[in-house]
Amino acid sequence: AVICGAKGSGRRYAALRVATKLDLKVETFMVGPDQAERELFAMRTGSKEETQWADSPLVVAARHGKLCLIEVLDGAPPHLLSALEGIMKGD
Repeated sequence: AVICGAKGSGRRYAALRVATKLDLKVETFMVGPDQAERELFAMRTGSKEETQWADSPLVVAARHGKLCLIEVLDGAPPHLLSALEGIMKGD
């Protein structure tokens, strides 16, 4: 589901209330304007010298039956929105 609204309208609060009612744990995923599509699935961890990859919060949520709260989606680049749409549709 997508919850839309102006800043301060209670989107996060509403999502967390739904998660509580459904007894779901939440993974939060902050999206930024420079986010690459691959970062929907894996994120770099560690130092520049020792780059490691870990599952993104989206993948963790999917694997463990959690709700994924995607923050700052309005700042995401179009290619990322398109990829997220495909994921939500099951493509």
